[in-house]
Amino acid sequence: MKAFRDFHCINVVSGLPRSGTSLMMNILSSLDQDVFYDDERKSDASNPGGYFESQLVKGIPHGEISFLNEVESWVKITANYIPYICDSFSIKMIYMDRSLEEVARSQSKMIDEGISDLERQVELLAEARERAFYFMRSRLNIDYHVVNYGDLVSSPDDCVGALSRFLGGAGDCSRAVAVVDEKLYRNKG
Repeated sequence: MKAFRDFHCINVVSGLPRSGTSLMMNILSSLDQDVFYDDERKSDASNPGGYFESQLVKGIPHGEISFLNEVESWVKITANYIPYICDSFSIKMIYMDRSLEEVARSQSKMIDEGISDLERQVELLAEARERAFYFMRSRLNIDYHVVNYGDLVSSPDDCVGALSRFLGGAGDCSRAVAVVDEKLYRNKG
């Protein structure tokens, strides 16, 4: 069995869909961090700054993880996929956390459907969130930093400063703070 120190290290931005992962990828890019994406999914009204996604990530639940051995930059991987990679890599992770009601409302709005059962949707999101936190906390090979989306929007200087420290003092924080647009904080709880 390989020791964790021998695992390939990957840098991951994770969270539930609509929790601010695209914003974090944009912030990382502005901090002069390399970000991995294919730009197939174009920006739209839901994410005017872009999605910063790679279509290769969709294969992770099917065991298609070998591409991560070649990735040296930050890659966005949804929280539901963390269990599929946590035993194969050493992971430095930024986890975006957001009010589950806000996530549910944002997801519903994005797909243009009303929420028929907000309480049930929040329960499902809570299960996915807890599963992700379980894997982050229980694995010695995951070094993680949690960023709350609401805090990031209301206090970007503080959050970007803490993020920069997690990254070892990376980049120009003022450029990263400028990426945060409070007007895009919609679907508040």
